[in-house]
Amino acid sequence: MQKLLLRILFAVFIAFFLFFSYTAYQYYLALHSDDPIIPYVLVEQWTATVVRGELAIDMVTGDRYDLQEKDTIITKKDSLATVKWPDKSETRLGPSSRMQIDRMVVARDYSSIEIEFGLSEWQAWSTVVRTIYPGSYFRTRIPDQGVIAWVRGTVYDINLARGYIQSVDHSVSLTDNRGNSVSLLPGELVSVTDILKKLGKEIVDSTWSNINQAKDILFLESHTLTLRSNIDTLTGKSGGLWDRFVRWILSFVPTFDDLEVMQSLFGDVTGIDMDIPTEKVMSVYQKIQDTKFVQEREKLRSYILSASGTVSLTQEQFQIFAQGAIWDSLSQSGITLDTASVFVDNYVREFDSSLRSVLQVIPVRELETKSRETLRKLIK
Repeated sequence: MQKLLLRILFAVFIAFFLFFSYTAYQYYLALHSDDPIIPYVLVEQWTATVVRGELAIDMVTGDRYDLQEKDTIITKKDSLATVKWPDKSETRLGPSSRMQIDRMVVARDYSSIEIEFGLSEWQAWSTVVRTIYPGSYFRTRIPDQGVIAWVRGTVYDINLARGYIQSVDHSVSLTDNRGNSVSLLPGELVSVTDILKKLGKEIVDSTWSNINQAKDILFLESHTLTLRSNIDTLTGKSGGLWDRFVRWILSFVPTFDDLEVMQSLFGDVTGIDMDIPTEKVMSVYQKIQDTKFVQEREKLRSYILSASGTVSLTQEQFQIFAQGAIWDSLSQSGITLDTASVFVDNYVREFDSSLRSVLQVIPVRELETKSRETLRKLIK
């Protein structure tokens, strides 16, 4: 009888251990599901080549190859390829395109992002899924024209075949080797050879644009579903008593400290624990660059404001968070976000009083020409 009892207890312990380990592992996966990845190129159609020093790796449809700095990716005629960057942003190459990776370094918490590549032939469509904080960059060089395009979180299209650079979503800043600079708002495009020359939309490659916008919808929807599922898991919204018990045990394990952070930020609690380091909040902010999470982003910006105070934020930080709040307001018709006004108001007071009229356009979905030019000064 005693042996039977011991066997039963042992079986219960094993079952408990396995179930606990499985649940803990699900939390671990959710915590790290949006960590940086090893960058790679995927051939979507026909053929492409990765050149690494004297080595050339030929690839066909469906092939995937991990990338390094200084690699050159070449797509052949009628071929398509997608580069997946360490921060999970994407650059899609059209037929007969050629790009070289100059820099590709990303911090684990996305506090630092350094991505730069050169495009010397044909076309590239880039979808950037992070906010680029001060000191970081996501840039495209166009060597023959001496043009550099850089962004802080946007979608943009560079088409050397038709000679244009277009901002598809959010804004793109351009500089050239003649000292010129310009910022493009959504839908605006300029000449590759003269960035001060605006072009009409009739020049846009509509087939290429439609293909990539359709891919962006699928790409971003997949990201949204994964992110929502992970937030529900990490905050305990998708679990019951057992999950609460596992979370309590894991609260004593340093590896799972971020569980409490996520619970405080997004759980069913009032307010945010003010002991959470601002760096942690900014790291989470990087992971929800999605218009489906406007209210969550607003909550994080409110925390950053209250925790940091306006004095400790630099001019660039004010610009970045004000820009994020404004885009969130404009993307959701009828929604006015308090932090948009607060960030812009403080930015205006501290750095540039000429931007006061920005406050009047935050709730407006369609910006008039004069308002667009005012907003352009902030989103530069």
